[in-house]
Amino acid sequence: MEKSFRCVTQRCESAKLLIDNDNEYVHIGRGLILYVSWAKGASVEDLPRIVKTLLNMRLLPVAAAPSRSQSICEATLEHDPMHVLVVPQAALTSKLQRGKNIQYHGQLTKDDGAEVVYTEFIRLLRDMSADILASLPSSGRLVIQHGTFGNRQVVQSVAVLQLLAFCDTVLSSYAHTGIAVRVRRALHAHV
Repeated sequence: MEKSFRCVTQRCESAKLLIDNDNEYVHIGRGLILYVSWAKGASVEDLPRIVKTLLNMRLLPVAAAPSRSQSICEATLEHDPMHVLVVPQAALTSKLQRGKNIQYHGQLTKDDGAEVVYTEFIRLLRDMSADILASLPSSGRLVIQHGTFGNRQVVQSVAVLQLLAFCDTVLSSYAHTGIAVRVRRALHAHV
């Protein structure tokens, strides 16, 4: 059941993911960050079509023609290597209940096989991307890194830092107002 899969993609120039809540990081260069989660009803049988779709979606601009887009695998033709960072993100299958409370009742749990689905997703992502790259005329490499299922993890992305710099620039013209200070504090608290 495809409705059981949730994914948010983010383009990045580089990113790093803290995977052990201490000091162990995985790093990527230019590519995509995939935040993924599964709801109840998800199974490994759904994964091949999901992975194929993600690898073939035209999510990245073509350097020579920015109005056109290309898939992550096609992007290896002009930038080698390209990178993918997979981050398990339980909040994607959560629901906001009255006010600030988040409920995870619909999430696929570890007991229901969530870790197996996540591990198989990573394996298929590697295997299927290798097959797609082999079919391209002169492809480069696709480096796939991933977070640890079940751990709290922190992502730092150049895209987020660029957004913060832009927000700081915009907010500087409103520096005398209290709202600019509160927004700036809130933005920097999440980096």
